[in-house]
Amino acid sequence: MISYVLFGGVLLLLTVAVLMAAVRSGAGGAAEDSVQARKDSAIEALRVLEFEYQTGKVSEDEYRPLRRRLELEAVQARDAMRSDPDPDTAADDPTGAACGDCGRLLTGGEAFCPACGTALQ
Repeated sequence: MISYVLFGGVLLLLTVAVLMAAVRSGAGGAAEDSVQARKDSAIEALRVLEFEYQTGKVSEDEYRPLRRRLELEAVQARDAMRSDPDPDTAADDPTGAACGDCGRLLTGGEAFCPACGTALQ
């Protein structure tokens, strides 16, 4: 039984790694398509992660940091699509900081997230 759980966890991590590599490579099409693909792949990875967690294949310790990272990726892609009419600069915008817990965009200089109260680094 433990081997099935370990195999599922390894399979999940490999799936997330492949999705993240595809997102970062920016392969295929215009930059706008790249941002949309980045958002879509992060959302799909969140769905897979949630399923794996609900079925017990991913532990709580693995689940939380992966979920935060994927949520942040999806939120940043969404905001890049909304805020910048020029898709070439939207993907490279370094100012889109967001809370690691709730994903709320930050204006800069906050010590705590105004939405959830998480201490920011």
